[in-house]
Amino acid sequence: DLKARPIQLFLAAGSHENTKAEKNIAGDIKKFADSIKKSGYTKAQVSSVVFDGETHDSVFPTAISRGLLNIFGSPKKKDSKAETGG
Repeated sequence: DLKARPIQLFLAAGSHENTKAEKNIAGDIKKFADSIKKSGYTKAQVSSVVFDGETHDSVFPTAISRGLLNIFGSPKKKDSKAETGG
């Protein structure tokens, strides 16, 4: 059953994406995230973020970076003493 499979979904938009041509992307991702959460996907982890001050073009690097961290977690910090021999 597809709805019982674990999924992780990260949705992002910029706060300045709400133009006539682009409609209301920030509002749409919130509605989409809410609909997934309510639709019976028992193992869905859904996150949505609207990045303040970002446009459709400028949000891409931030959204990719945050999305990867959201899905895969932060990289483990290396032991600085081991690297420097100290």
